[in-house]
Amino acid sequence: LPAAGRVRLVLYDLRGARVTTLCDATLPAGSHNFQWDGRDAQGATVAPGMYLARLEVGGAAVTTRIMRLAR
Repeated sequence: LPAAGRVRLVLYDLRGARVTTLCDATLPAGSHNFQWDGRDAQGATVAPGMYLARLEVGGAAVTTRIMRLAR
């Protein structure tokens, strides 16, 4: 982040249903890392496959695909 600001990082399934929220907070400027444990918001392990990660910062948003592999 170039400056402190509100960050929201949400994972969705390919149907667009929210799986879990990894971050919804105001963070300081700088680099930040987030890890997903493969669980949904209720704590259940989700199936392997493609998911969408949407990052919203300062009025801008970017969405990318991520792959959950079987363990």
